[in-house]
Amino acid sequence: ELAYHYFRRHYREQVEGSYAVSDSKQTHVEHFWTFSLSDVFTVLLSRGLTVLDFQEYDYSTYGCFAGMVEEEPGRWRWESGVRFPHLFSLKMKYHNVDKVLIYPPEP
Repeated sequence: ELAYHYFRRHYREQVEGSYAVSDSKQTHVEHFWTFSLSDVFTVLLSRGLTVLDFQEYDYSTYGCFAGMVEEEPGRWRWESGVRFPHLFSLKMKYHNVDKVLIYPPEP
């Protein structure tokens, strides 16, 4: 069951364990944000970058959610077999090499 919104949202959650030590009983607060692909592409394209390659991958590199199984080493997918992108790779070229990208932009 999907529990998080796809479009721009901030989340704050109290969690136990971590991606590094999954059986840890230590609790801590995690903050994370969701951004759509259009959010990512829009800001990069607006800064003068050109897309050279874009790929989506239907797996995660670790079991980041309950209900995932490691189907092959380093490739975790939903136990249900439903496939959708977990990761993406983006290769871009910046044409004006004299200009340094700063985000957020300085006033």
